[in-house]
Amino acid sequence: MKKKIGIDLDDVLLDFSGALIPWHNANYGTKYRYEDMTSYNLEDILQCPRYEIDRRMTDFHFSEEHYNALPIPGAALALERLSQDHSLIVITSKADEMRPSMEAWLAKHFPNLIESVHFTNHHLGDKSKKRKKSDVCREEGVQIFIDDACIHVTDVADICEKVFLLDRPWNQEALHPAVTRVHSWEDILKKLL
Repeated sequence: MKKKIGIDLDDVLLDFSGALIPWHNANYGTKYRYEDMTSYNLEDILQCPRYEIDRRMTDFHFSEEHYNALPIPGAALALERLSQDHSLIVITSKADEMRPSMEAWLAKHFPNLIESVHFTNHHLGDKSKKRKKSDVCREEGVQIFIDDACIHVTDVADICEKVFLLDRPWNQEALHPAVTRVHSWEDILKKLL
């Protein structure tokens, strides 16, 4: 029986920061670089109130720049290889409202590789629909989990066999002992194949 892998979307499959930073700089006159994204909490970076961040992120999520974001290098090849022996599902913090555009994006860049997509509504959207990624992992029988946020890998660390944190500037804190830091999709493949 194939093991099931739960995979985050933003900055794991979709180069969210690579699309967000130039969009934000162009629209708000800022000069952020990828290296400046040293916190998962955008309030720490953008230095504006939460309601303003939510407004900007809503605008970005429905922009052409977001839809045209590129895949993370190595992700397509890695998912092709992993799909041969694993079932792949996406578990994203995005809101349900993003389903049509994100399923279209996944079909374009990862055709026929993703079994299902689960939206946990952590960012934007209807907060009454907010779910923990660990709840989705339990419900779906996920055994391996890949994310870029410490909050999510810690949340699933005790229920998945293997948990990988894709190294990013915003996730440099100490990790749960069950979590393995990885630096690329090639690194993930070496640990799983």
